[in-house]
Amino acid sequence: MARTILILFALSFLVFACIGKASTHSSLQEGQRLYVVHCSSCHGTSADGKGPASASLAEPPRDIIQLREEGKLNKISLVRSILDGLPGTGMPPYADSVSVEEADWIAEYLLNMNLAEN
Repeated sequence: MARTILILFALSFLVFACIGKASTHSSLQEGQRLYVVHCSSCHGTSADGKGPASASLAEPPRDIIQLREEGKLNKISLVRSILDGLPGTGMPPYADSVSVEEADWIAEYLLNMNLAEN
């Protein structure tokens, strides 16, 4: 319970600190690097849910890009999913592997990836 409160406090602080602040090129690059290290094995390099480990999972990973394009994602929900995982799915929590700031960078990368190509 205390950990959840601490995470929510940290997320709230991060959101308020970032309001009106544009993502920097370096934070997007770091988000991409962290995504490749921690997420791409399941979600795939293009975030379509077809990473090399996805075939071994009981439930396929979510297609993050499709969810983003459908307007079903926002930065707060992505950061929370990264840190806390998604109970009832194969998505584990990464709070022991990435900081709140790093989860924010991953989320920002996912919300912006491939947009320059469209």
